Order: sequence, then C-alpha cells, then structure tokens
Amino acid sequence: MANTHATVADHFITINGLSIHYRDWGDPQLPPLVILHGGGNSISRSWDHIAAALADRFRIIVPDLRGNGESSWAPEYSWQLILDDTLKLMDALGVSQTALCGHSLGGRVAYMLASGYPERITRLVIVEADPFDPEVRNDDSPIEIYGTIDDAVVEAYRRQPYADKNTLCHEVEHGLKLLEDGRWTWRMDPAFQTAALRGYLNPGTKLEWPALAQIRCPTVLIYGAHSLGKGGSMRKPGVAETIAQTIPNCQLIEIPDAAHDLPNENPTGFIRALRAFLAEMPGSLEPSE
Repeated sequence: MANTHATVADHFITINGLSIHYRDWGDPQLPPLVILHGGGNSISRSWDHIAAALADRFRIIVPDLRGNGESSWAPEYSWQLILDDTLKLMDALGVSQTALCGHSLGGRVAYMLASGYPERITRLVIVEADPFDPEVRNDDSPIEIYGTIDDAVVEAYRRQPYADKNTLCHEVEHGLKLLEDGRWTWRMDPAFQTAALRGYLNPGTKLEWPALAQIRCPTVLIYGAHSLGKGGSMRKPGVAETIAQTIPNCQLIEIPDAAHDLPNENPTGFIRALRAFLAEMPGSLEPSE
C-alpha cells in the first residue's frame, strides 16, 4: 500500500521558543492531515510508512512533539503545551483547517484540540486513546540504554509482540541516538517521561469525557483487537463503545492482530481503515491500492 514515489521533506521551525522538527509529505495543494505521535519511543519517523501510503491523497504533516525525536528539549511539558505547539505549527504553515490523527498521548491531545477548536478540525482519527486518570508517581523513570541497536529492537519486540518487524526496526533505528560511550538511548528528553509519570501529559477524566461530548467533526476511534490487557488504551471492557457513544458522530473500528501500537502491528489493516474514513473528506481523492 505504500506509495514508493511519495515526496517528503524534513523541516525545522521555531514554535514557542523551541525548534520543532516535522516531516512534510505529499503535494501542499492536497487536503492536509496532521498526525501526532504517541509517547514512549514513538516519533515522527514511526509514521513514515503510514504517511507514504496516504501521500497520494493528502499533504501529511508529522511533527516530533517537544522533547522527542529531533525537536528541542523543553523547560516544561504538559498536554496543554503540546496542544498549543500543534496549533501554532498549523498557523505557521498556513493550515487553517485540517484532518487530525493522534495515537495514544497524541490521540488525547488531538481530541482535546478538536473539542476546544472545532473550527480547525475537519475530521478526527483517535488511535488507541481513552480518558483515564494515571497513577501519579514521584519517582523518575530510568533512562533506557542499549549496547546495540539490535538490543533495542529485541526489547521493543518483547513489548510489542504483534509488531511488524520491518516497521518496528525502522521506528527503533530512527528513534535512537548514539551516546559518547558507544551505547544507544531514545531520542527523548528524560524530563518528558518524568512529566508523564507526574500526570502532566494527561488531561484527566474530568476534562476528557466532557470534551469528547463536545466534538463536532466526523470522528473514528481505531483500536486493537488485543488492546484490552495487552498494554493498550482500551483498559476496561466496553470503553471503546462508550467513547464512540459519547462523541456525537463517531465510528468505531477494531483492527485485528494488533494491540496498542497499531501503525506497527497491523499497518495494512490500519492504513485500510484510515483510507476508508478519510476518503469521505471533501476534496480528497479516491483511494488507490
């Protein structure tokens, strides 16, 4: 399904005093689609195969969130700041309206943005993101260091047993940076993970459920068939259905052979679901296989 002729350019732009890296796929004249990656070792490059598959129909903008990938580390992290970074990036690129896709952490930011700024979002894709109140921890997450890239791939595959090996290797290889001692670690500010442990990256259920009810654009919630109990965001039976019922105009799509990291675990099924939903956008082209 990937478009082997897709064009992509890497750019850096100053947003809120930070250097934000983003990948810009496809023809700028096509309808825009902004994709927000999740936490952990996910970065803009994690979505290369997805963006390449859709670049014949959309201009796809995939930023590295502050503190991740090639974007600057920041003095502070919160979901509100990530949301504001996204809006200012859209403003800087002249994107007044866009389809928006977010995975996990990026999905929560995406639905909070769609709720708060309905005039900016034409269609919303929520991938493995649900309202929840994280257990706040006061300790710091240990920095993960690997002797080789292969060691990191093995650990990533242990955590994501449903993953497609090719796409997972691509994510890991681009998500690591070489340390001075010859070992490898993730391209992520340790303070970003600390902010997650403190609960700063989650709006919380008191904000999230009312926000979901205020979303006005067509929406799809995509989740993995094995999400429940496999590290996914569908933590309780029926939560996906409850989310879909809360959002006024929401489809629900379950992806087989996948848990939380759908773009890596079942890329073919995930791309098919995206194409079907986004094909209904005004100005979009018909799907091409």
